[in-house]
This record gives sequence, C-alpha cells and structure tokens, in this order.
Amino acid sequence: MQIDGIKKISKEEIAESRKIVLKTIEKDNSFDNGEKKEKDKNDNKGLFKNFFKKKSVKKDVLLNSEQIKNQAEKDKRELLRQAKNKEDIEKSLKKKIKKETKGEEEDVKKEETEEKEENFVLVDEKNKLNFFSKIDYKKSFKKSLAIMISFFSVFLLFYFLFVFLILKFKISSDYTKKISQYLFVPALFSSYGVIDYDHYNILKKDLAEKNIVTDKEIKLEIVKSLIKKDLFRKYGLENEKNLEVLREKFVTDAQINQVSQARIKRIKGMILEEDLDFVFVGRKNGDEFGQVTINEENKELFTYYDDVKNLLPSEYSEIVNTVNGYYFFQSLSSESQELSLNYIFVKSISLDDYIDRQIDNYQLWSFAD
Repeated sequence: MQIDGIKKISKEEIAESRKIVLKTIEKDNSFDNGEKKEKDKNDNKGLFKNFFKKKSVKKDVLLNSEQIKNQAEKDKRELLRQAKNKEDIEKSLKKKIKKETKGEEEDVKKEETEEKEENFVLVDEKNKLNFFSKIDYKKSFKKSLAIMISFFSVFLLFYFLFVFLILKFKISSDYTKKISQYLFVPALFSSYGVIDYDHYNILKKDLAEKNIVTDKEIKLEIVKSLIKKDLFRKYGLENEKNLEVLREKFVTDAQINQVSQARIKRIKGMILEEDLDFVFVGRKNGDEFGQVTINEENKELFTYYDDVKNLLPSEYSEIVNTVNGYYFFQSLSSESQELSLNYIFVKSISLDDYIDRQIDNYQLWSFAD
C-alpha cells in the first residue's frame, strides 16, 4: 500500500526490518568489541613492551651514565695530563726564555764592557797622544842624560874610593869581602886575565907556605897560574889542579905543537908509504933514534907500554903521544916475557916550555903594591 508516494510498511516488513537493524547493531557491536579487544591486546602488548623498553632504557641509561662517568674520568685524566704537559712546557719555555734572557743580558754586559774598554783605550791613547805631543823630547833627553851621567859619576866616585881604600890600606875583612862579591876589586892585571884582591891574598898565602915570599917570585907564580888557568879553560878541563891531564891534553894541541906533529907524521909516511928503511929515516929525521927492551920487570917505567904490547915482529905502531913528544915504533921481536922495539922520537913543546916562553913576554900590572 502506497499513500502520497509513501509506501506503507506492513507489520511483517517492520519486524523483518527490525531484525535486520538488530543484526546490524549486533554485528557492529561485535565488530566494535573485537576491535576493542584487539586494541586492548595491542595496548597490553605496548604496555609490556613499554615496560621492558623502559627497563632497557633504564639499563641503557645506567650503562651510559657509567660510560659517561668513565669517559669523564678519562677526560679528567687527559685534561690533567695536558695541563701537566702544558705546565712542563711552560716551565721549559720559561727556563729557555730565562736562559736566553740571561745570555742576552750577559752579551749586552759583555758588549757594554768591551765598548767601555774600547772607549777607555781610545781615551787613553788620545791622552797619550796629547801627552806625547806636549813633550819636548830634546829637553827630556838632555835631562835624562844629565841624570844618568850624574848617577854614574857618583857610582864611579864611590867605586874608586872603595877600591883605593882597600888597596892602599890593604883592608881585608868580612865586610869588604861581602862588598867585593858585588864590586870587583882588581889587584893584578895581565894579558891572561885579572885577579881580584881576595884571590890575590889567597895566592900570596899559599905561596908563602912554599917559601915564595918576594913580590917578584909571587908575581911570577901568579902569571904561571894564569897561563895554566887559560889552558884549562881552552881544553874544557874542570879540575884545574890535575896538571898531568893538562900535560897530556897540551901535547895534542895542533896549534901549539903544529911543527912537531907535522914532523912525526912525515916520518911515518916516509916509512909506510915510501917504503924507506926505519933506521935510516929515524937517524936522519928524528930528534932521537934508539932501541928499547920491555919486560915484566920494567914495563911500569914506560908510559906507552899499553900502546905497543900487542905488536907482532916487523909490525909498526901508530903515533904515540907522550907529555914530552911523539914516538913511532917498529917491533923487532915479541916473546911472552920480552918485547924489543926500535923507536923514533920527535920532541914536542912541553907545558913547562910553553909557560916559560910565555913568561918571557908577559906583562903584568899590579894595583895592590
């Protein structure tokens, strides 16, 4: 049935529609309840998950806080180490700067000192130049020369006065001896040297013990001693009292005994090089020719024994020097107990001969008498 375009629903259709609506509502409720349950389930899962998530987060927070703490400790230690290194570096830099500053200060002081010294030297040189430029050298030289001459004149006056008093009054005391060590007082003067006053008195005393007391004899002996002293010095002999050594040295003096040495060398050459007879050459050219026999009993008498004892028969010796001259030997026979020799002798100028010749020409000035 339809009224004015509107269909009139019957009771059956209304009931059917109601069932359909109820089913639809139940269906919707059923869907809503399922969705709610699912939602609740999901919510429960989320809560459980969130619970464990929160627990995990809490655990992670704890772990992170521990790591942060450890990291903080590490950072703290690192900062401390860096601070210490920085402090050490700063100390090292300070020391270096201090050292460099000190070195610079020393260099500055040194430069200032050198500059002061240079300035001082320059000022000193300038003052010297000014000083020397103001000096009158000619006047200064004359003044210095006058002072030196005056001093020397006073010294000479004192010296001659001292020598005059000693020699005139024959003063000999410990006081004068001490002065004589510094001021030479001549007593005798000759071409062989000068004898001082003290030495002269000692010589006079020694000669008086030999009964030589006159002035002439004393002066003669003093001249002899001066000649011997000159020879000792010439031959480099230290012991001036060993006359035997002086005699041996004297005979080898080629300057004094030039002629005698040349003669004996010529004789040796005639016999050995020209093959002339020993006896003939010896008798003609030697000062003395002879024969000598030496045995155990008399060998001590011959000073040249050691030079000829090993000669074989007909063998010649070397030139043998003695205090009186020169020997050249020829062996005639040589037995165990006896030695026979021919010899050629050339006389030399002896020490005594030389002294006597020198005395004849000596000049002596005495200040003591």
